[in-house]
Amino acid sequence: MLDTPADEIANLSAWLESASAVPGFVDLPRLRTCLAQLEQLPLDVRHMSLLARADVLSHNALQRLRPGLREIALPLARDARARSTEAAELLDQLSRCHLRALKSLRHADSARAGLLALYRRFEVAVLAGATVPSGMWLCAGEIYRSLAHASHDSLEQEAAQKAKLIFVRLLALSCLAPQHLSAGEIGEAVDWLDETMIPIVLHETPPASADETWFWFDFDLDQPPRQFGRRAPPSRSGIVTFSLGPLASHALATAALLAPEQEDHAGAAECEASVASLLRRVADQFSNAHRRRLSRRRNNYRVSVCIGLPEIRRLLATEADTPGETPQLSEWMVVNESAGGFAIMHVGGHIEGIVSGGVLALRAEDSEAWVICLIRWSRSDNPAHVELGLQVLSNGAQAVEIAFRAGSPGGERGLRQALLLPAVPALRPKFAILAPAGTYTSRRFVMVAQTGHVYVTQGRLISLDLQTAAVELFQFELDPYPM
Repeated sequence: MLDTPADEIANLSAWLESASAVPGFVDLPRLRTCLAQLEQLPLDVRHMSLLARADVLSHNALQRLRPGLREIALPLARDARARSTEAAELLDQLSRCHLRALKSLRHADSARAGLLALYRRFEVAVLAGATVPSGMWLCAGEIYRSLAHASHDSLEQEAAQKAKLIFVRLLALSCLAPQHLSAGEIGEAVDWLDETMIPIVLHETPPASADETWFWFDFDLDQPPRQFGRRAPPSRSGIVTFSLGPLASHALATAALLAPEQEDHAGAAECEASVASLLRRVADQFSNAHRRRLSRRRNNYRVSVCIGLPEIRRLLATEADTPGETPQLSEWMVVNESAGGFAIMHVGGHIEGIVSGGVLALRAEDSEAWVICLIRWSRSDNPAHVELGLQVLSNGAQAVEIAFRAGSPGGERGLRQALLLPAVPALRPKFAILAPAGTYTSRRFVMVAQTGHVYVTQGRLISLDLQTAAVELFQFELDPYPM
């Protein structure tokens, strides 16, 4: 005999109770089966109680998966791909269940839970370098607008406020351009947003004058927020505007507390300096419109690529006839290019460890110099497809070793491997050093190069031009007062 809805609810209730009692429960396929059954049951008080329990269980399981998701590099390994896919599909189901409940019952808590599922769904997508699912922004907008119909009792108002806070955090996470960050940096940015209580006010009418901290969101389009500095909003209803200026100021203030920008900041813990660097880039993203200044040209030719600073050093050593291990190269197709960068797509060869903020070298012909590039963004919607956006840092480089003074008096740091980049008049007037993140600790450093003979010199940093989770780039000059 077929189970009645009452029997199904009893069975689901028993299973959810037993699963909640299991420490560290992360059986996402079984949770998805549970949510699929809930989607078929009629909406009533018992159904909502079960959905609330499944909601808690799902988010607890996701919390346990988070550390692994935040260590993802492209292309995703099989287990990482499975984890991110299961988590994404579970969160999709959660958002659908809560949207269904919201349409029938108009409870603000359903809006809160639905928006939280979408927020975490977006987080999982950008962690995995995947495209945001179709319909997500329309669904988020529909849930947010439904809050206008919530009841006015105190519990509903509290739930509505929580829902609005989750919605603006989703908008802010999109505005900081997470595709430009590594998975670890995205995780740190999400944690910072979750802990930040700086209000973001949504306005239904555009400001009289808007600087580059202002963004707008269209409820009728399945698109993320856009910046006023890149495109002005259309003049019609269904659009909200907001400024991320206060959030940018808060990010800069937090960064200054973690790691003040001064001549010698070696006293700051490495993790604090890393978070401070991230928050400064977040503030820059919130307050500056990063417009493309050079037109792109479509192309279709192959290039050889060497990924990662250590591999590039080995590559340069090999070409200089220095004994050592030959680095692994891969084949990519240039999709488009400009004077300042490339968009490339992987076509062959083994690749691993690709993160936004890392570096690679490419060239089309063996007779050409290797072009050193920063990975500006990365995308991978399936294991066999990886796309990268690149910013040109230099045409050519030389492998060197450098050592900065340590923060403690009389202390010395060990030699760090780096690349010496030539001056580029249109880009950098001075020579520059590209080194692993965390190398720079003071103004003066020693550089060792081998060009047939060992060459040792002392340099003085002029400007720190680039910091990511993987590398940093700074211009320098020969120190006129060596120590």
